[in-house]
Amino acid sequence: MNAYKDIKDDITKFISSSLNLKLTQNAQVGGGFYQPTAITSKYSIFADEEYYRNNYSKNYEEGKYFIALMDGSYFQINYEFSVRSKYKSEVSKMNLCFLPNVKEDKLVKEYIRIDYDQESFSFFHSMAHMHVGFKNDVRIPLDDIMLFSKFFQLILYLYYKDDFIIWNDSLEKPLIIGHTKKLSDNDKLTKYDPLAEEISKFLFFKHINA
Repeated sequence: MNAYKDIKDDITKFISSSLNLKLTQNAQVGGGFYQPTAITSKYSIFADEEYYRNNYSKNYEEGKYFIALMDGSYFQINYEFSVRSKYKSEVSKMNLCFLPNVKEDKLVKEYIRIDYDQESFSFFHSMAHMHVGFKNDVRIPLDDIMLFSKFFQLILYLYYKDDFIIWNDSLEKPLIIGHTKKLSDNDKLTKYDPLAEEISKFLFFKHINA
């Protein structure tokens, strides 16, 4: 596995595709974006929502992001790698952030961040998890990390439905957009399976029968 190459290739293809589709703008990939053991945008730590709102415009003007959406929201990314050889590497740490535009001192959308750290974990702090909002009160465990293009797809799915359709139609294997209905299996408490089949191939939180 060469995680560095796979992630770099994904980012390169993503930039080209999203810019051509006019879904993104202002890619910031110069000045040390690609490093020998990291791929990272200029990155900011936000103490809380108020601090973010007060510094949103400054960070945008200073290019402290990876790429921006057409509404002014933007993304920051940080991948760090353990490099074993020229052809073998794996991700040791990752942060993917969606940073929403601020209008009239209010967030247009909710902040979303996905973290991974192989050195920091416990029962209540899984190595890979998602934060929604700035309070950081809840960490939603994930079973894997994401290529950036998948994180971008997730944000479009949650917040930008029209753009999601444009992006989805451009993929080699687009998702079926609809809501199929099928009868539940014996473990469900409902007549129909609450999760549409096409969504099960994208993103969902798994219910566990302990």
